[in-house]
Amino acid sequence: MESLVQLKNVKKKIGKKEIIKGLTFDVYPGEVFGFLGPNGAGKTTTIRMMMGLMSITEGEIIIAGKNITTEYSEAIQYVGGIVENPEMYKFLTGYQNLIHFARMHKGITKQRIDEVIKLVGLQNRIREKVKTYSLGMRQRLGLAQALLHNPKLLILDEPTNGLDPAGIREIRDYMRRLAREEGLAVIVSSHLLSEMEMMCDRIAIIQQGSIVDVKAMNDFVSEKESDVHLFSCEPKMEAVRFIKEQCDVSAVETIDGVEVTVVKSEIPRIVKVLVENDIKIYGIAPMKKTLEDRFLEVTGGTSIG
Repeated sequence: MESLVQLKNVKKKIGKKEIIKGLTFDVYPGEVFGFLGPNGAGKTTTIRMMMGLMSITEGEIIIAGKNITTEYSEAIQYVGGIVENPEMYKFLTGYQNLIHFARMHKGITKQRIDEVIKLVGLQNRIREKVKTYSLGMRQRLGLAQALLHNPKLLILDEPTNGLDPAGIREIRDYMRRLAREEGLAVIVSSHLLSEMEMMCDRIAIIQQGSIVDVKAMNDFVSEKESDVHLFSCEPKMEAVRFIKEQCDVSAVETIDGVEVTVVKSEIPRIVKVLVENDIKIYGIAPMKKTLEDRFLEVTGGTSIG
């Protein structure tokens, strides 16, 4: 599949300091692409360059075959986005804000406006003034605004900021549906790692202006040489002793059970050893690493933002 977005050795200098150090990656139609990094890593700077809000020192950003620097008008027509908090006219209603934005683009019909209002769940409040909206409602309105002109690329910086759990789930499901059903490419930056894990198809981690890793989400969180399994058993101290003495694996007692780092084929032997020594086994479960675990490993525990 041909990529919709291409970053080719993109660099950004402010004064003598190089903020972005040669970023190269592609984003494809129909995928939700997660952009993660610690505070000050360069996420928002990169997003601003992709949207033409900040100049590029070196390299190229291509959107739908158009160079964002030399063909800005042609490239930006394919992009919808929210960078940080969406800004609205608070003295106007939500509907009036969308009408105002629609005038800036050709071909946006009343039917399309009503469609995006329904998609983001603002039907009941769209005729009220934005100054009465909560942060989460303004986020929804910003998303509606970004989608009005049917973009091919949606760029969202903290899209679930201020939303309650139900709202976060709605936005997450909507992003995935947009990507799957309409072939939209979605680039999303967020500090909610658990949400990113459920939302994204691929993930890129940026640290100190450089890409550390780009991987499919499933590959990223499952990348390990051997599996850690949690044995729920009693008594735990005795179980740890027998495993260490009779099996070639490591075992650690935890609050929830006994953690054992082991290849799958060795699990039956561990079970046999425990049963023969009268250890009661209540369950065995693989302990899959989360995106948070992998993020902290890759970045050395640096906080995300």
